[in-house]
Amino acid sequence: MNQYNGRITFSEENLSMLLTNIQEGDSGIYTAVVGGDKDTIIAEHLIIVRVRVEPPVLTADSSSIDGSCNVTVTCRSQKTTVTSSCNSSTCSPVGVESSGVETSSVSLLSVYVTEGTIISNHSNQVSWANDTKNIVELCEHIT
Repeated sequence: MNQYNGRITFSEENLSMLLTNIQEGDSGIYTAVVGGDKDTIIAEHLIIVRVRVEPPVLTADSSSIDGSCNVTVTCRSQKTTVTSSCNSSTCSPVGVESSGVETSSVSLLSVYVTEGTIISNHSNQVSWANDTKNIVELCEHIT
């Protein structure tokens, strides 16, 4: 119960429990038990907590090969980094790194190009966020 210290309130009036400041780690099976000579389970509930994603951070480094602009982008989210090589029409993945403990929420981090804009999109079942870079602006300073 220490993990719920200061975040849980019981109501003896209606036998309810209120958990505040919920976190993804609070996901799990919650069981209501009536104690006596023999404990009796009166309810079990599976609670899955989903949290909003944080916006990804997109960084870019551009170069020119045979007069065409190539951009290496790195997109970072809370626990994943995706590196891609992009031109004006496509992005190809170069590498993916993950860190930290996997959680119950499945998030997706993707990088793609549309209408001259490189987009880094981070999403899960609850929310999505993105960061963008204009490929023309990235390539302007290359001679």
